[in-house]
Amino acid sequence: MTYKKLLTWMKEHLIEYWRYWVVAGLGLLVAIIVFWRLNPLGTEQGAKQDAPVPRLSSALNEKQEKVADKGAKGKPDASGRVVIDLKGAVNRQGVVDLPTGSRLQDAIQQAGGLTDQADRNRINLAQLLVDGQALYIEKVGEEGPNQTVGVSSGAGNVGGARSGATSGSGRSGGGTLVNLNTASAKELEALDGIGPKKAEQIVVFREEKHRFQSVEDLKEVGGIGPKRFEQLKNQVTV
Repeated sequence: MTYKKLLTWMKEHLIEYWRYWVVAGLGLLVAIIVFWRLNPLGTEQGAKQDAPVPRLSSALNEKQEKVADKGAKGKPDASGRVVIDLKGAVNRQGVVDLPTGSRLQDAIQQAGGLTDQADRNRINLAQLLVDGQALYIEKVGEEGPNQTVGVSSGAGNVGGARSGATSGSGRSGGGTLVNLNTASAKELEALDGIGPKKAEQIVVFREEKHRFQSVEDLKEVGGIGPKRFEQLKNQVTV
């Protein structure tokens, strides 16, 4: 059979039996699919494909929660504490432990309140407490070489030593010092040469600068020149 005859025969039979060829091809395809599904390797791969994929967001959330819990356990209380030594005209003298930001009024309440002898007119209840302070609440008429008027404050006082800073009213006679960082405007008016207007300027300066770093800062207040500062420097403290 020549090449041309063979080609002619194939064309005639392919055209005539094309339906059978299609059916045979489909049958072969079905057999391949069935074999692949029944094959153990195919089943294992199918199981892997069907397994649920964990969501990335859930995994991240779980990790973040664990980190947050770990940080919460290891991080100290950010609020902090202040411990002061409160003595004088209070019902329970001694060490007082309070949250940071507490005022003198809070310390007095924890110490059982003031006694009947306390000089209430010379106490600044709004005074902010500082860790390590030693505060002394004076009695009415009490004033001596080792005592200060109102509330005396300082850190690390030993025995009956006078504290380094005071808050109260009155002029400098008898060793009384006015604390520029805690005194009210009315208390500042008790200083020599300080009237209501100047006292208010001192309070405004203190609020803008947050506090007086030293007595010399008083010279930065408007209207207080070298001469007036020399008059005031021995009457005030910080």
